[in-house]
Amino acid sequence: MQQQEAARQMILGESGRGEPAHGHNISQCIALADCHIDNSGDLADLQAQARLFIADYVTAAA
Repeated sequence: MQQQEAARQMILGESGRGEPAHGHNISQCIALADCHIDNSGDLADLQAQARLFIADYVTAAA
């Protein structure tokens, strides 16, 4: 249970909660991003998202 709380605090900190204005503020960075790849699934999910990214952003730009 202590590890879960530590992980929760780390995620909240990275999202910008309680950070100073000059902090990382990951949630704002995510909001500004043109594309979001979720790496919380398995490898097959990540590969599928990477293929979509390449098709939508890399191939289209070529």
